[in-house]
Amino acid sequence: DGAALAVLLSDCLPDSAWIGGINDGAALAILLSDCPTDSAWIGGINDGAALAVLLSDCLPDSAWIGGFYDGSATSKQLASCFEYVYSGGFYDGASVNFLTCSEQLPIQLLELTAFWDNDDGIIQWITASEISNSGFFVQKRNSENEFIDVGFVNGAGNSNELNIYTWVDYNLINSDENEFYYRLKQVDFDGQYTITDVVMLSKNSINNSDCSFTANLFPNPALQSGDISVLMNSPEEDNISIFIIDALGRTLYNAQTSVHSGLVLYQLPELNLSPAKYNIMLIHSSGQIVLPFIITK
Repeated sequence: DGAALAVLLSDCLPDSAWIGGINDGAALAILLSDCPTDSAWIGGINDGAALAVLLSDCLPDSAWIGGFYDGSATSKQLASCFEYVYSGGFYDGASVNFLTCSEQLPIQLLELTAFWDNDDGIIQWITASEISNSGFFVQKRNSENEFIDVGFVNGAGNSNELNIYTWVDYNLINSDENEFYYRLKQVDFDGQYTITDVVMLSKNSINNSDCSFTANLFPNPALQSGDISVLMNSPEEDNISIFIIDALGRTLYNAQTSVHSGLVLYQLPELNLSPAKYNIMLIHSSGQIVLPFIITK
C-alpha cells in the first residue's frame, strides 16, 4: 500500500504468481509483460476495464488509494521512480534501482508520527531525500471530516540527507475533541503536491500507555565506506544502549545515548566493518530491539 507502482512493475519476482481470478497461479512476471486482454480491473473508477489497457495507458484522472501517495495521480507514479529500500519479502532491505524512469519523486518520506508532549500535540516526520521541495502543509481534520491547512513547515529544497521536521499543535489537550487526525501535503516549487497517510492522536494515549519504542536503520544494506543512521521513535525520554554484534556473537561496538520523546536520529561512527551480516541491538527501558543489517563493498 502506497508503494510506487512503477517499482513493483519493473522488478517483479519471476517465481511470484497471480492469486485469484482467471489467472490464478500464473506467473506474475509473464502477466505483467504480456497482460491478458481479457483480464479486468476490479473496483474503483476503472472497474471492469481491461488491465492491459490501464497499464499501458493509465487514466490521468485515476488516483492512488491509501499509503503515501493517497490521492495523487496514478499516471504520475507510473512515470516516476526513486531509490528506495524494499520492506518485507524476498528483497527485504535491498536497494531498488531502475534506470528507465524519466523523473524522481519529490520526497522520500521515511516516517510520520504523532505524540503528546505535556499539553501539546507533536507532529514529526523524516525524509531521506528531497527534490524541489518547497515544504509541507500540516493538515488537520475538522468536525466536517475535511482536512484543512493548520500550519506550514519549509522543506530543504534539494537534499540527499536525512531531515527531521517538527510541528506543534499547542494546548491541544484543551480541545473539546477526543481524537485528532493529521496528514501532510507536500508541495513542490512548481505547485505539484502529494498527500501522506493520516496519523492520529487520542487523549486516551496522553500517558503514552499504548505507545512503544521503535527503531530502523538507514540505509540497509549499507556500503562499507558509507554512513549508517539509527532512527529511533521513543514514547518518552530514555537511555539507550547500542551494540553491534557479528555473526559469531562478538560485540564490535557499544555505546550509550540519551533520547527525548519522538524521532531521534543517531549517527553511527565510522566502524570499517567488513562486508557481512550484522545485528544492532538497542536496549531501552521497556525491552530491546534487534535489527539485522548488511555491509556491502
